[in-house]
Amino acid sequence: ILAFAMIVTVLPVTAFAEPDPETTTHSVTFHTGVDTSIACFYDDEDQPADSVTIPFEEGDNVLYALPSITIKDRHYIYQGWTQDPDDNNALEYLEVTEDTDLYAIWKIIDLVDIQPGTATVVTDSSTYYCFTPEEDGTYIIASDSPQSDPYVTLFDENLYYISFSDDYQGTEFRLRYDYEGGSTYYFHFDDYSDYEEYAVNFYKVEMKDITLDANGGYFDYYDETYITETTITVAEDEYFYGSV
Repeated sequence: ILAFAMIVTVLPVTAFAEPDPETTTHSVTFHTGVDTSIACFYDDEDQPADSVTIPFEEGDNVLYALPSITIKDRHYIYQGWTQDPDDNNALEYLEVTEDTDLYAIWKIIDLVDIQPGTATVVTDSSTYYCFTPEEDGTYIIASDSPQSDPYVTLFDENLYYISFSDDYQGTEFRLRYDYEGGSTYYFHFDDYSDYEEYAVNFYKVEMKDITLDANGGYFDYYDETYITETTITVAEDEYFYGSV
């Protein structure tokens, strides 16, 4: 489970120029609504804060995007701003004409750590599973539940889409991907059926040596030697066809 998150300075007050004294200004207070220990804002004393008040010239568009934030086992994805904390409809544009308060809208997803070599029972489509490999490697994640009809989507550390798998064999999914060591990835599972739970297997693809018997041998014209067998290395999940 992700235990920590970096503090990101998004909008320090000192980043804004002082308004022209001859123009009309209004104060806009931005409220993030998340834990102040991991904040989007910093106050005048460079301390984390869950809100900040900034002067804007009248007519300025005051909306801007926030970064995604990970706090312990939850991931907050910025959706927009609203003037009503009970309203989840994000404003598309706002020209400031008076002092106002804005409240951040977040999509909150639960995070669960997943490790290769384990079987996971998925029971909730709102949960995202995260994986950070220590080194580069190829991994397969596959469902094992013939009663259901699940599918999987893979995202990168910014929750951008990478890949998708559905109905690889029957209604089962199977996703094979080359992962980069040190990077965090997210899996999201969902199901087309009404089945309440299904199993998911996650494992690393290992390389194996296969010795081929030449069935009596053949003559290698390049080395001018007679070969009776040879060894090749293939991934354990791959089909191999060969002839001599």
